[in-house]
Amino acid sequence: MIPQVVTNETVTVISTNGVDFPQTDKPQPAQQKQDSLKKYLKAEIKVMAAIQIMCGVMVLCLGIILASTPNTIHFTPVFSLLLKSGYPFVGSLFFIISGILTVITETKSKKSLVDGSLTMNILSISFAFMGIIILTVSLAGLHPALEECEKSWALRPTESSFYHYHFHVQRSPCSAPQAVLTGILSLMLISSVLELGLSVLTAMLWWNQSHSDFSRFYGYGEADLKRQRQTSSQITFVIALSSVMTTIQAMEQTTLNAGLDVLQLGKPAGMHSHMWKGLSEKFLKGEPKVIGVVQILAALMILSLGIMTIIILDIRYNQENISFGITYPCWGPVVYIISGALSLAAGIKTTKGLVQSSMGLNIASSMVALFGFFLSVSRLHDLSVVYGFCRHDYMPGQCIQSLAIFLGMQALVIILDLLEFCIAVSLSVFGCKVTCCNRSGVVVIMPSSLPVVGTASPASLQGGLMPSAHQETNVPENLYQL
Repeated sequence: MIPQVVTNETVTVISTNGVDFPQTDKPQPAQQKQDSLKKYLKAEIKVMAAIQIMCGVMVLCLGIILASTPNTIHFTPVFSLLLKSGYPFVGSLFFIISGILTVITETKSKKSLVDGSLTMNILSISFAFMGIIILTVSLAGLHPALEECEKSWALRPTESSFYHYHFHVQRSPCSAPQAVLTGILSLMLISSVLELGLSVLTAMLWWNQSHSDFSRFYGYGEADLKRQRQTSSQITFVIALSSVMTTIQAMEQTTLNAGLDVLQLGKPAGMHSHMWKGLSEKFLKGEPKVIGVVQILAALMILSLGIMTIIILDIRYNQENISFGITYPCWGPVVYIISGALSLAAGIKTTKGLVQSSMGLNIASSMVALFGFFLSVSRLHDLSVVYGFCRHDYMPGQCIQSLAIFLGMQALVIILDLLEFCIAVSLSVFGCKVTCCNRSGVVVIMPSSLPVVGTASPASLQGGLMPSAHQETNVPENLYQL
């Protein structure tokens, strides 16, 4: 009889009635669908939580900027209701805590955490809805405040000063605070609307999870564990020494031939595919999808603040004062958005080309972020010098308020530049570990178990477990001495 190598790992149970080959359990399609759905939801939950946290941080920072500005007669009453309600501080903290709880719940998967995350997201929905109403009312009140400020400006005495001569004021000082407040309140409104949508989606997900079979979603239940224990307890292993002795020679020969075939038939493409699978898992440990989304959101924040900067300078001063350095918040985020999009694509479909492209653009993004950081710091110093000229203005309160908000925006850009630098460096490091640090190596193929040798038509054992006379001649003598 010609021995055949059984490629799959099957437990052979030998009894007095013959040889039994139990069938392995086939994977259930329903369970596979549940596992894939769970992995998909986990990945999306992390992305949603990252957006929640970034929106909360944005609302909090802008609220701090508004609270730090000096009071004026015309524009402070517009956003005083927003500050008195506490939405920029309390609401943003609820947004941040909701995102953090979502990440923790996705990691530990406890029912108490699910209930806590559900509660925090419901509260976030309430605060976001309240904030949208207050911000809409505040934006509507900017136009009447601008009209009142223009009336006061029309009654000014006709005189000139060094401040007006040096900066060539083209319009009234009422336009700059109105433009700044419009931009800040609009950013807070957009963040609140986005936060409302994310909180609703996350709350619906945790609500369905809290009122469903918790053990089925996060793992096997008690019935599945009991069934596995019963199945494993029913399997018995009987080692027949005579059967092993009769087949050990054929097994050694077959194993040797199989090993030679593996060495001869080893395909480089298959080896590289197997190696890349392990390297891609190492790259995915850096969470490129989540970090890529954060990178894009931070770039959009810098871009929004940069557009507001250009508008304010165009309103307040001559166009000749707008230089390449001042426009950095407009062209720098373009590099960040492209690198973040490539990191997101590499996290969704991990190919070598996408990982290399993401690494290259993130290296460029780190250099751009470092350049933007020093540029923003120098710009912050220049604005602090200009801050002293506001006392020569006819409306020093409006000038000081607009410049204070402008300084806060530049400080926020500096913080976002540092965040972009850290993100770009981390993604570059993970990409380099995959593409740069593993160019060559030794591949060692270790079989999980020895191949099981079966016969084409196994005969039942008769007359005990001793081999027949014609089989004893095929067994080496040194095997009986073991």
